[in-house]
Amino acid sequence: MIFTDAVLEPNPILDTGDICLHCGACVKECPGNAIPPITKNENDRITIDYGEKTVYYGDVQMGRCTLTHHGMNAEISPFLKKEFPHMEFDVRNSKMSEEEAYILCYTLAGGKWPRKPNTNGAVNEYYKSILSHTGYFAICGAKGCIRACMNRLEKAGRCENTFHHPFYRKKGWHMSVEAEEAKTTNPFREQYLEEKYPGITQGEYKKK
Repeated sequence: MIFTDAVLEPNPILDTGDICLHCGACVKECPGNAIPPITKNENDRITIDYGEKTVYYGDVQMGRCTLTHHGMNAEISPFLKKEFPHMEFDVRNSKMSEEEAYILCYTLAGGKWPRKPNTNGAVNEYYKSILSHTGYFAICGAKGCIRACMNRLEKAGRCENTFHHPFYRKKGWHMSVEAEEAKTTNPFREQYLEEKYPGITQGEYKKK
């Protein structure tokens, strides 16, 4: 860190569109449907006046962004799908606020459930492992807002520093948010119930 009282010439503030292509790649690739489409309607924008210049950007639905980024979107999280195969939570159409999403995601990541000894009691072992090591966890990997954007900017020659290989080497993947046909979600629970009450769990996880 350097402290100085020298007068430094600031870099100019870029206009909206100097870098952005307005191509819509981020809108299309965001698995949470959190980024609004490009529009000329000024009410759909966030505008910031820096004094010398006014810039704008899309009004992102931060609840959906947070749910996706922090692992509550089964469309891009196999770790959530593994632990909750029957949960059909459509993040793309969620109205949840950013704060509600943070509460839900971090409660899940740090949560414990005593009837899951195979995961040391963690509701989601992978999430808890990341959170305990870093104090933060991200699952989405900025699939739309950063990765799709970088790919388009590189192809358009807007990036001076480029990768030696194509930014995307293969087509991206998505999973269905629909419930899966799973045999069990907690084998220790089923084993206990079957020992106590034989046959009680039969057909419990079949789609109806």
